Amino acid sequence: IQRARAWLESRPPAEEVLIVGATLDAANELTRGVAKEKVAAFGWHRLTLSQLAATMAAPVLATRGLIPLSRIGAEAIVARVVHQLNEEGRLSRYHAVAVGPGFVRAVSGVVTELRLARLPLDAISGAAPDLRPLIATYEAELKGAGLTDWPGVLALATEAASANGTNVHRFAGLPMLLLDVPIGNEAEFAFVRALA
Repeated sequence: IQRARAWLESRPPAEEVLIVGATLDAANELTRGVAKEKVAAFGWHRLTLSQLAATMAAPVLATRGLIPLSRIGAEAIVARVVHQLNEEGRLSRYHAVAVGPGFVRAVSGVVTELRLARLPLDAISGAAPDLRPLIATYEAELKGAGLTDWPGVLALATEAASANGTNVHRFAGLPMLLLDVPIGNEAEFAFVRALA
């Protein structure tokens, strides 16, 4: 915290700075403490990692006509996919448990984790071939409906953070302070790496 305070104190009061906190309260508390001592500070953007990703992905989402999907929305898509594949007899070993309570939520979590790990479908097929139709159909449903889930939002934010020319987001390239931000998966790591 002291190093973060010292870094912020060394910045000019009108310089745009990106402060990414583990929580918004943490970023705000640090900023308020430094701003009190500096008397004034403006242009300091305080966000969490998920807020920053959503903000940076928003122009790309709009340009491509994509709508971000909530966790519950992703579960609904997975429920539809599970039902469809079960009716078609394509769930293989999952057929017996597909109608059981909790299956859809579990599969939705697995799909999200694998997408956050940025594993290609071929790698997943090699390790867990029964998941391939679930993930492939899920991704096709998202594409067909013009939707994207959280891993998709992170991928678009990473694209926006590393874009060149006219597509550069205004937050890209700003001096940045990461305040105890937990990085929980490969997609978040790629986003932070692109920003840094």
